[in-house]
Amino acid sequence: MSEPSTGPGAPCLSGCGSEATAYPADWVREDKFWPSVRRVNDTYGDRNLFCACPPTDAYEADEEDELEAALDTA
Repeated sequence: MSEPSTGPGAPCLSGCGSEATAYPADWVREDKFWPSVRRVNDTYGDRNLFCACPPTDAYEADEEDELEAALDTA
């Protein structure tokens, strides 16, 4: 059994057509960039995910500071 085609021109489940999805405007077709996709660090990167986001406490502190500032001006 062959794999389904996924490039432009292939059947699309959304109904708009994959050609329109891949190239939504005429000017996109000329300079379209298709990034390569591969694993990061092979299976190690898949199993040991790394997040560079700040801890959630940092977001909570920002919200508290904004709330205090809003209450002080009111």
